[in-house]
Amino acid sequence: MSDAPNPTAAELAAVLADLRSKEEMLRNKEETLRSKEEALADLEREKYEPIAIVGMGLRVPGGNNDVDTFARFLREGRSGVGPLPADERRQLAQDGVDREGEDGASGGGEHAGDPPPGGFVRDIDRFDAAFFGVSPKEAPYIDPQQRLALQTAWEALEHAGIDPVSLRHGDTGVFMGVTTLDYIFESTDLAPADVDGYLAPGLTHSAVSGRLSYFLGLRGPT
Repeated sequence: MSDAPNPTAAELAAVLADLRSKEEMLRNKEETLRSKEEALADLEREKYEPIAIVGMGLRVPGGNNDVDTFARFLREGRSGVGPLPADERRQLAQDGVDREGEDGASGGGEHAGDPPPGGFVRDIDRFDAAFFGVSPKEAPYIDPQQRLALQTAWEALEHAGIDPVSLRHGDTGVFMGVTTLDYIFESTDLAPADVDGYLAPGLTHSAVSGRLSYFLGLRGPT
């Protein structure tokens, strides 16, 4: 642009074009910076984002076998502690378990000989072994914790609206916390003829997550 007090139209056009070019460069740099900031924010969220619960399956004492029932149970402030289920009482009777004192005395009280109350999960024996690919021979040797893991995991997928087939051969991981050795202690009463090779995978805590991964065809960490 010349030093003349009245620049020509061509000179003004050149200045405007230069300004537009610089403005476009600045806008591109701002867009690049914004994209990098968004990418960085996404990485930060991925690193620190809380775990999202998208589906639930449960078995809680008090007859709570689904989320809605359990929610009502909590709102009403009810207790899941109750007497031993009738079928378990019958099993105790068949096993000849003496719930009275060692000397045969009940210790007094109207129900002194009754089993103590507790939080019991009902219908634990209603396990559809065939549905989960478990043979009739293997099913009795599977710890109820493994049965519940299979049942509630399937129900959690249904509750989340996730098609289990869509997970097959994917990298979905399975992580579980397992506790208590009740079923292992029960197995010590088995007759030698009833001891079977299915006992090991059926009782081992580390096998629970693997059994679910195998059933769903998952290939992620377990």
